[in-house]
Amino acid sequence: MKDLDYKIEYFNDSINCYNTESEPINNLHLHNHYELYLFLDGDVRFFIDGHSIKLKRGNLLFLKNNQVHGPLQLSDNPQARLTIHFSPQIVAGFESGSSSNAAKGMVGYMSKNISSGAASNVANNVSSGASSGAASSVANNVSSGVSIGAASNVANNVSSGVSSSTEINATKNVVRSDSKNGNNLLDCFTRDYKHFPMIRLNEDQIETMSRVYDQIVAEQSNPSQENQPRMLSALLTQLLIYANRFNKASAVDKVQNELSPLISDLINYLQETITNPELNLELIEKEFNINSSYINKLFKKELGSSIYHYILLSRIAIAKRLLESGLSVTDTCEQSGFNDYSNFIRAFKKVAEVSPKQYAKMQENA
Repeated sequence: MKDLDYKIEYFNDSINCYNTESEPINNLHLHNHYELYLFLDGDVRFFIDGHSIKLKRGNLLFLKNNQVHGPLQLSDNPQARLTIHFSPQIVAGFESGSSSNAAKGMVGYMSKNISSGAASNVANNVSSGASSGAASSVANNVSSGVSIGAASNVANNVSSGVSSSTEINATKNVVRSDSKNGNNLLDCFTRDYKHFPMIRLNEDQIETMSRVYDQIVAEQSNPSQENQPRMLSALLTQLLIYANRFNKASAVDKVQNELSPLISDLINYLQETITNPELNLELIEKEFNINSSYINKLFKKELGSSIYHYILLSRIAIAKRLLESGLSVTDTCEQSGFNDYSNFIRAFKKVAEVSPKQYAKMQENA
């Protein structure tokens, strides 16, 4: 089994400060957290759930932790986007008032100017200590390029003071009350989008979301501030409230699938047969009567990843959903298309950086 040809985006509670220089992720991937992805500028096509579309300024994507997705840079034009990654468990903590759930951790990632060439990515993962009803660890990845469009300079968006305990508790009470009234902070991730989990924001809405993103980044850069985890929890809550408001006020965009008919048919075939342990390039070659190397080359050109890579990630995504439903690790292995238990454990851990058993335990503690 060959090595995976992609960067794993897994975040945990450890303290990690590092600088890296690399090209932006330009292929399919899968991670353990939810992601809000606000596209600002560039020449990018984005794949998720069997569809690939050309992104436009203001597109806001809602990506869950069991969806294979990824961008494909189409030119050398710089791309700009704002993204934040967070555990769904931390949001459950906001709404239940449980400090154990809320302390799972939040990950903020902000990229302002990433070109198709090498980009400088600065990552600061900061653990700030346990705090009641708040995230005990925070990771912040900031790409330091030039700000574009509505994304203002982070340095000019320093959080203006710390909320009092009374204000924080009032915010938590409002969130819990709102949830009881049927308004869940994760509703924007579970809406029926038909094909693509995305809406289009106007310029005022872009500015509103960008301002909160910048406040989160500024707050994360000051870990010694009093009540910082609580402030971050409040800011994430605010961001999700805006996302839900804009979501409910927006019609689902009709999207045009940018995949060629052949690759679109291949994706449909793979989705229908993904749990077949015998699925491989030879079987695909027989089904489509096309040389396997040639069709794999076309696939990689349109999606940035190989067919093998897509099959593996899709099976891990299915395994995640099965584990989340309470299925045993053994049954999950069989029902997600793996014919070898050891290979399943190894592949799952390679992608998720936790074992299937550990992942299932994380869901039980949610």
